Amino acid sequence: MVHYWRKGYFIPLWVLLEFISLFPNSNILLNKMERKVIAYKGRSDKSIIPYRNNKFLLPLKVTPEFVSVYFHLIFDGCVTKKSTASYYQVNEIARKNFLEKLENCFGEFKIFKKSNKNYYTVQIPFPIVQIIQKYFNVKSFKSKESEIPFKIMKLKRAHKVAGISALIVDEGSINDSTHVGLSNYKLLNQIKKLVKSLGYKSGKVKKYKEFWAFSFSNKSLDIMKNDIDKLSILFPTCNLAHKQPLFQILYNIHTRGTDNTIYNWQKIEFVLKEILSRKKQCSTSQLQNTLNILYDIYISRTALRRYLKRMCTNNLLRLIKVDGEKGCVWSLL
Repeated sequence: MVHYWRKGYFIPLWVLLEFISLFPNSNILLNKMERKVIAYKGRSDKSIIPYRNNKFLLPLKVTPEFVSVYFHLIFDGCVTKKSTASYYQVNEIARKNFLEKLENCFGEFKIFKKSNKNYYTVQIPFPIVQIIQKYFNVKSFKSKESEIPFKIMKLKRAHKVAGISALIVDEGSINDSTHVGLSNYKLLNQIKKLVKSLGYKSGKVKKYKEFWAFSFSNKSLDIMKNDIDKLSILFPTCNLAHKQPLFQILYNIHTRGTDNTIYNWQKIEFVLKEILSRKKQCSTSQLQNTLNILYDIYISRTALRRYLKRMCTNNLLRLIKVDGEKGCVWSLL
């Protein structure tokens, strides 16, 4: 529905289009009416004001942020048959970036966030989903049925990089290299084709218990960092959010041959003890992710593993086992 510009009523879009089609110069009239729109909404949604920082957004543009929103929807989004949509994200930086992408692309709206124990839900006005669905001809947003639309493969480099950045934010882990894993095998292979089209090298898709995964080759770190940095200058929301510091650490290790980041080991040791006192036992990757997400401490997997072994030598920790998938598992003495 669009907001009627004189009396403040919403009218169905199809009624407006039918009315315009009655006139000979319908395209000219449509452009004139479009400039008069002050809000649009779904049947039960809050209004979306098509302005951002005093800039009128109609007609909507397919920017890298627009593409990024689609990727977020198929990874950590939820679109239901009841015309509701939401995005799940634990990290505040990533949530803020996502909301800014929505408003930069579609306009301003009343933000509704729901907090749960382990994550936050951002409610998305459904017309946004309908617009994306129509433009990309999306058949399904379900994680096991989603695909990379043909149109995305034909877009400019910046748009593709925005999609890969969203992938890493939602489904990636950055340790000694950058890994992504999905339960949708077909989608993951389509992503590998997208990665290849950008000139990035990646490993083979591997099968784990409940998902498939592949790693980006560290040989592509230079070009990946260059692409993401360039994109972030034009579209600051399209960086790697809370994973950007980890990516920078990985890049530093690759280019300089060592992790020369200065860490506050006294603080890290205190936090590690706190985590293990609550969870009893954790793998190296679980500890790294907890440090990253809950404590804003960014440390490479290699440096963390080295320090955990040092704590073990100093009788502060013990190595319980070496799990094939989880790696080393640690606990307090």
